[in-house]
Amino acid sequence: MTTPPNPPLRLLATFQLTYPSQRANWVLSVPERDMWVGASIYENGQFSVTAPDLDGEVVFRVKSARVKRTANNNTLPSWSHYLAGVAVILSNNGLSFPGGDMVIAGDEPAGPRYEYSMGMVFAALWYQYNAQPFDQKILVELMEQVRRDYVESDD
Repeated sequence: MTTPPNPPLRLLATFQLTYPSQRANWVLSVPERDMWVGASIYENGQFSVTAPDLDGEVVFRVKSARVKRTANNNTLPSWSHYLAGVAVILSNNGLSFPGGDMVIAGDEPAGPRYEYSMGMVFAALWYQYNAQPFDQKILVELMEQVRRDYVESDD
């Protein structure tokens, strides 16, 4: 996969520092958002996500995300709810993703919009991995479903 133009330097530097033995084989951004993901994908079913702009790290699996827990059975941090919700909903819709190490960074405003955009870029990675077409409309519709059915639900 080729690297799109102008990924933030902090994305690539954080990936190299956080995962020194890996290479970000996937680097992509979200249409109409300033949000990027760098990822090394491998088959372990676990998502390790570093968010340098939030000073956050989280590790989860689809199974743990279903109950809003990390892979170690801790409560998912609130900033990661859109990510976990994407994993649950896309998995429920038949899209598979083997797992991997990821860094997500961008220049979106802090707060809910940033977290929403993180979910969008994570979803874009899932679609890209599965060779499924997507655009801004598809991502927004998915994020609205994630917000309703996962982020705002009281499971």
